[in-house]
Amino acid sequence: MRRWRQPTMKGPTQTTPQTTPEVTPETSPNDTSSRIERMKTLEEKLKLKKAALANMQERVFSTQLEILELQDRKEGRVHKLDSQDTRAVGEVSVDTGSDWGDEESSTPDIEFKLSC
Repeated sequence: MRRWRQPTMKGPTQTTPQTTPEVTPETSPNDTSSRIERMKTLEEKLKLKKAALANMQERVFSTQLEILELQDRKEGRVHKLDSQDTRAVGEVSVDTGSDWGDEESSTPDIEFKLSC
């Protein structure tokens, strides 16, 4: 049976000094101010996406109403659609609450529900 021997060091050894990269507030992912800036950027992107979504939903709703109006014309029933028309039902709910408690940065959540 062979016995384990401690390896011997032959010749001079070179060790590279362990250097840690200098962390600055701009590069530190855990720095509070950089986290706040990232959060603000994400909130701005979210506001833009919510506005774009609300715009698209509004266009879908108006397009559906136009389709119903065209179908009526095709069938010979020409009249304006009004709020009493039960074929196109739209619900709108608005949530003005803020997740972060900051009223300035909060945008209302607008939700459209459509059915034909």
